[in-house]
Amino acid sequence: MTKICRCGNEMEVTIRTLKFEKNLEIKNAPVFTCNKCDRNELLEQVKSTVITKIKVHGQSKQKEVIYLDKESELSQLLMIGYYNQSDGIHDRGIQQEIQHLMDEILYSEANYEGEWKEKIHETIEKIVQ
Repeated sequence: MTKICRCGNEMEVTIRTLKFEKNLEIKNAPVFTCNKCDRNELLEQVKSTVITKIKVHGQSKQKEVIYLDKESELSQLLMIGYYNQSDGIHDRGIQQEIQHLMDEILYSEANYEGEWKEKIHETIEKIVQ
């Protein structure tokens, strides 16, 4: 997945840790990153999940760590693909399956298909194990 940055350079998806108010960390967040101007942008599909987590955490003084891949199937798939690519593993079958599942997740979220999301989640669990 890529996107064009404001500076005109191509942004690629990376997996980052987001920090808020020094006491909230959101790990494994998919972020578009520009290597030219160092701009980072959270993927639109996970913004609502991140915003909800920040609101729930509120002004708590308690340190909290949230793993976004446990909260969002899309984040989980992107994390798997990212680390497989980073480790030099280029199994076309897994990459195609991940791409297919990502497409299904986006479709099911747009059409509120809860049953599909459960089936997709089960398939993701099989890939992870």
